[in-house]
Amino acid sequence: MTGAFQSIFAGRGKVALVDVNERSLTLLLVTVVTKMLRECELIIVVDEVFQDSSVLQALSQLRNFKQIVSIYDVEALENAIWTSASCQGSLFLMTEIASFETFGENPRLAWNYSGKVIFAGLTKEQLEKLLLTRKVRKTEHILGVVKSDKVGQYKVYRNELYWKRGSLALVALWRGSDFAGSPDFFPDKISNIRQAPLNVIVFEFPPSIIYRRSANGTLIYRYGWEIAVVEALAKVVNFTIVYVEPTPGEMWGVKLPNGSWDGLVGLLAKDEGDLGVANIFISAISGRLEYQEYSIQFATEETCYLARMEPPLPRWQSLALPFKLNSWIAIIVGLILSGPLLYLLAAGSARCGYENKHLLSPIYSFMYSFGMHFRYPTMFLPIRPTTQIFVVFLWIYTFILNTAYSSNLTAFLTISRQPESMETFKELYERHYKVFSLGKFFQSSMASSLNKYLNALAERFYQIPLFEDIKPKVLSGEGVMIQSRSYLEYVSVQLTTPKGRPMVRTMKECFAPFGVGLAFQSNSPLKAKFDRVISWMVESGLVGRWFLDSISLSLEVTVWKEKRESTDSIAEHAHEQHVIPLGIDHLQGIFLVLVVGCLIGILCFTVEMCLKKSDRN
Repeated sequence: MTGAFQSIFAGRGKVALVDVNERSLTLLLVTVVTKMLRECELIIVVDEVFQDSSVLQALSQLRNFKQIVSIYDVEALENAIWTSASCQGSLFLMTEIASFETFGENPRLAWNYSGKVIFAGLTKEQLEKLLLTRKVRKTEHILGVVKSDKVGQYKVYRNELYWKRGSLALVALWRGSDFAGSPDFFPDKISNIRQAPLNVIVFEFPPSIIYRRSANGTLIYRYGWEIAVVEALAKVVNFTIVYVEPTPGEMWGVKLPNGSWDGLVGLLAKDEGDLGVANIFISAISGRLEYQEYSIQFATEETCYLARMEPPLPRWQSLALPFKLNSWIAIIVGLILSGPLLYLLAAGSARCGYENKHLLSPIYSFMYSFGMHFRYPTMFLPIRPTTQIFVVFLWIYTFILNTAYSSNLTAFLTISRQPESMETFKELYERHYKVFSLGKFFQSSMASSLNKYLNALAERFYQIPLFEDIKPKVLSGEGVMIQSRSYLEYVSVQLTTPKGRPMVRTMKECFAPFGVGLAFQSNSPLKAKFDRVISWMVESGLVGRWFLDSISLSLEVTVWKEKRESTDSIAEHAHEQHVIPLGIDHLQGIFLVLVVGCLIGILCFTVEMCLKKSDRN
């Protein structure tokens, strides 16, 4: 190559000329670096054209700590140190973009997305093409120095990022020795996005995201506590929300055989979404961090199981509930022994003097004691001191026994008793239940657990995209549903009988507490600013407040607040009336005793008649 000018072949076959030794270009770049990047570490990337230029010589003499990298091949770019603990500037002096395009499209190669990048030596068309590369389009601060038609003059363009995606804005004109005006080369483009649209990926997942629909199923509006978080971010950062939904059934997404993702993760990876929100657990399971990154945590969730609520035990058992089994055994022993003991005492006392003749009958003594156990008034009293003392203590014993039983019986007649149900992973495993979920995330979570029962349950995992398809399987006792606690509590308060009895419940043993956050594209420039705003929301208590507000707006869950404040069942809320009329359902045990007594009486009568008939014969 000869002369001071180098031809640059850019898009559409146009030819532009740049003087790599021109004093004006040298002064421009030195001015920008000394004014805008004075405290920054500097990387200078050059191609063959700029290798021995006066521009490079002048920049090399600046006091900034720097690396000089040749752009002859992609490997040279890979070896550059792009990370920095402080401010970093990158100055690209090049006339062609092929090598950088290859480098810029590889997400695995390092790059300082928060640094300030200046391209010099390219045409505007080449700069616009660079804006489409993965690395450049996610870098907040990009400047392009382009030679104008006049000698010594250069135009300085700035990327617009979210303000106007994929476009360049002319911000300054270099007149040979200085800039016209006072241009702002590196403004904050995130604190105010100027109503630019951001694609927010959502799908229906209450209570985080609740859909209000019309009678024909048309979506009227979205709400929920995470929708409130996004709307608050939109107000603070000043962007327009454009809701985007993944393909029905994909939800968060799963890893496909080719290594890519579908669903929410896939949309972020393909740059079809800027932000994802839907009870997203901050986790690296299945390699998610390769395709997305997370905001700071603004809530905490844990993984639980939704199981069928077993029907209450029959109310006729209420008669036996006031005492435990060992107490009933002691009472029966006392009932059996007290009658014969009274007879023996009466018979022994009769030898020393007169005693009530009725107590000298074994049958009467037993019935006498039996009646005292059931508050039957006695017509005849013992005469001798021995029997009188025994009967007095028998009165005290039976009085306390009757009082305790009747007091406790009143309470047990008015409540429904639930059978003992499974509450642990071990019990769930031993019952051979299947595990259903809306997405495959929880299968990986169980499989990676150190708990052997959770590992085994992962082998019984089935993904079903719709809750309406999971619900009958849970209600029939075929299996359980695994999901976040807030979601399970939300759906459980809606699954009740006409009388208000819960049909499902959340098992007590849960696992894998996760932080909940928003999802971004990998290396998104939004993250730093959004994290600060989210931290303000959490510190002020707004996230918790929005959670309660979103629940109160849902007409289907009017009892949610009481449900979260207490673990009491819905039936226990009826106790607020203080007085509960006893119906036939409450007293069925008492009538059962009557029926059993009648049957025994009829049986005895039949036996007596048969014996009498045999005596006659």
